[in-house]
Amino acid sequence: MDRQPLDLLTYREFGRMRLGQFVPPGTKIVEQSYFEWMGGLWLSEGIGFTWFGRLMTQPDQTAGLQVFFEELDETTLSRILRFLRLPLQPGMNVESLRNLFGWPTITDVFASDRKTYNFRVGGGEQYRIGCTVQDDDGLILLSVIRSDIRRKLAVESEKER
Repeated sequence: MDRQPLDLLTYREFGRMRLGQFVPPGTKIVEQSYFEWMGGLWLSEGIGFTWFGRLMTQPDQTAGLQVFFEELDETTLSRILRFLRLPLQPGMNVESLRNLFGWPTITDVFASDRKTYNFRVGGGEQYRIGCTVQDDDGLILLSVIRSDIRRKLAVESEKER
């Protein structure tokens, strides 16, 4: 099957994303500094397990995020996915994800009832898209990180060893 690359956001567009633009007015968003993720230190703005993050060294641009589908109302979730240009829905199975993104580059298992499938997605400016699929409920969590930031963090992590 010939799959066209998804037309994802440019890094510049992604960098301007803030959680507050997607949630209902008055939603309590918690900001946290020095949040560790993917080998880097982040500034995060979040609601529970859902957060948008900016590297401490680049605090002006969002470079990664996680969305826990169960925490968000349908409108908020739809806004985020539409803005990201990702045709995802809660409950999708791994076969549907493979049809959309191809084969995962890495599969992680952190709990016995779910797996996280990591895909490299996009044409020029690529992203690492992580989709956590629970055995009973299908797709429950999405993580997105810019590929250039992921590579940078991997290099920095290697230097520290």
